[in-house]
Amino acid sequence: MSYKNIKKIIIIIIVLLVSVIIGLLAYMFRSRNNENQSNKENYTINNQIEINSYTDNNVKSYEQPLIYMCTGIQNNDYKTYLKAYPKAIQLELEKDSEDETHWDNQCKTLETRYGNNYSYTYKIKERKALTSSEIVALEDYYDSGNIDIIVSEGYELSVDLTISGSKNTETKNSTLYIFRSSGNWYLDFGSGAFKDYGNIY
Repeated sequence: MSYKNIKKIIIIIIVLLVSVIIGLLAYMFRSRNNENQSNKENYTINNQIEINSYTDNNVKSYEQPLIYMCTGIQNNDYKTYLKAYPKAIQLELEKDSEDETHWDNQCKTLETRYGNNYSYTYKIKERKALTSSEIVALEDYYDSGNIDIIVSEGYELSVDLTISGSKNTETKNSTLYIFRSSGNWYLDFGSGAFKDYGNIY
């Protein structure tokens, strides 16, 4: 084989190798772009899920006092239980040792009746917004106890409360009242006594 033919073959091989390398680089570049696009889409989707979740949490933020109540009772945690109520109520109850003693006795009664490590859960069956007159009555009710509260909205809830332990399980339907004040949701300490305050009906 002549030198010229060998040179041609070498040139052809080099051209083929260069073509293959260029093709590989192009493929890698396209793959990287697709991956980046996929990551971008995934980020958008995940970010949207986070936003939706945050929105859902806002919609259901009125349940927070119920969570405090149930968690406190279930774990025999008086401080967590008190978080369900307005700060002024919390401070008053924290100062009264008799209330905490009563709390401990109640939790012991629950353990005796339902067994150790009992659970305490809630399920909202119905929700009805408080009327403007009910909100005024609620504010007046607390004001009569020298507790200044401005209520922006509130609900009357029909709630199934279930306590379940190794000895027994029981569900009771209760009517609870919650309200929003200064951006936070609280459980009405008067258990609806405000509805009779000022003869709003």
